[in-house]
Amino acid sequence: MLTLTAHPSLERGVLPNGLRYAILPLAAAPWSAAPWSRRRVAVHLEVHVGSIDEGEHERGFAHLLEHVSFMGSRRRLRLSGTGSRLAALTDFHTTSYSADVPRRQLSNALAALGEIAFEPQLQPRRVAQEQRAVLAEARHAP
Repeated sequence: MLTLTAHPSLERGVLPNGLRYAILPLAAAPWSAAPWSRRRVAVHLEVHVGSIDEGEHERGFAHLLEHVSFMGSRRRLRLSGTGSRLAALTDFHTTSYSADVPRRQLSNALAALGEIAFEPQLQPRRVAQEQRAVLAEARHAP
């Protein structure tokens, strides 16, 4: 049997609220001489809830909640114009949120992901707006 060892720079931990984390510093790719790449960080939050966890009468709720919490985040909006890239995705098993930001925006990115995942702004107007977006995506899905 093959045993995989952790990367020597991998740091794992558990926050007081039970959230597990892993931090892996990555150097710029050797083929990329772009100095900006060394001044960026990537953050990824994965929640192990997806469409598999929905009942028949709940189909699409995980995707809708992903949209509403992501697009309704005021802290996410504060990263606009900073060179940050944020994304969200819901699949069968997980809902994930990611941010690729300038290093100086790390605390803002963490705050945005925290708001999205743990303090979502579930405003009725936003729910209606994102419901239309999710239904449009479903119409165009293969």
